[in-house]
Amino acid sequence: MNNSPYIIDITLENFQQVILEGSQQLPVLVNFWGESCAPCKVLLPVLHKLAEEFQGQFILAKVNTDTQPELTQQFQVRSVPTVLLVSQGQLVDQFNGVKPESELRAFLKQHLTNPVDALKEQIKLLIGEGELDQAQALLAQAVEQLPDDIDLQIDLARVLLQKNLASEAKAVLDKKEAEAEKAEEAKKAIEQDEPLTAENAVEAKKVTAAAEEKAEAKTETKTKEVDSTEEAKEADSEKDNEAKTEE
Repeated sequence: MNNSPYIIDITLENFQQVILEGSQQLPVLVNFWGESCAPCKVLLPVLHKLAEEFQGQFILAKVNTDTQPELTQQFQVRSVPTVLLVSQGQLVDQFNGVKPESELRAFLKQHLTNPVDALKEQIKLLIGEGELDQAQALLAQAVEQLPDDIDLQIDLARVLLQKNLASEAKAVLDKKEAEAEKAEEAKKAIEQDEPLTAENAVEAKKVTAAAEEKAEAKTETKTKEVDSTEEAKEADSEKDNEAKTEE
């Protein structure tokens, strides 16, 4: 048994809820494995790791073929490990045997939707259905979480315009424009060594910190190069002295 919300052991009692119904919400990776199957013991830990790493982008559904022969027969599984990817109640893809972790990642990314893209698609559907209040709420939340995503801010402004909230729409776009201007002013001030205003002080600190980190890295690299050169010279000098002594 495991306590992860992303990994579920499948039985006759829960397979319909988890695989058929659950795949309407999230892709379900169904792994058929056996107790005495050596390759299964290699694959399982990797699938566990990826299920945790992807944090709910898919559900790992494990079917023990030794204890669930009815499900094994229903899915026409002839060998283990067998892995099926189910989405919207339909079989999307599958493979047999063990794959390297890199190939498993590629397999998953090929079929999984990025959470941000999924959110944008949901917002698009809400707007298309005229559910502007729900779309606005989602967009406002998304803008807070992803302040650098300009597309989300533009979509929020458009929804506000559709709701005849022109001043609020303008405020959304003005805020982003003001942030961009402050960052640009901070950058120019640092480059020209001009006094900074209070408004762009924060942006200036960020740029300065980044510059200092780069400078420190360069200095460290140069120091290592100098030390290596000095050590090489000392080694050569010692060799010359030894050669002279032998002569």
